[in-house]
Amino acid sequence: MLANKTIVVTGANGALGRAVCEVAEQQGATTIRLDLVFADKAANCHEVDLTDAAAVQALLAGLGGFDAVLNIAGGFGMGVAAFDTDDEQWDRMFALNVTTLRNMVKAAVPQLQQRG
Repeated sequence: MLANKTIVVTGANGALGRAVCEVAEQQGATTIRLDLVFADKAANCHEVDLTDAAAVQALLAGLGGFDAVLNIAGGFGMGVAAFDTDDEQWDRMFALNVTTLRNMVKAAVPQLQQRG
């Protein structure tokens, strides 16, 4: 199903991201793995702060063509109830779950549109 496709996967070093990459590769895709850090960094692993729009733009511009983006990056904070979360935690969750997605969409969609 994904034979000869190149898939960018954000959050690729997390448990879900690694699993997504494995399944995509089993289905014939080449993965480009993005995350903040990688313990075992292979050639297809790129360390990038997805909250940094300029860094995301620069990285994607240098990758060459890709066919899809699987935006797995995100997370949540354990602890207090949502109504009792302080502003710093809300800002952190927003950056982790929304800003990362927005930066990827802004950088990736124009390239995907060019590829048709």
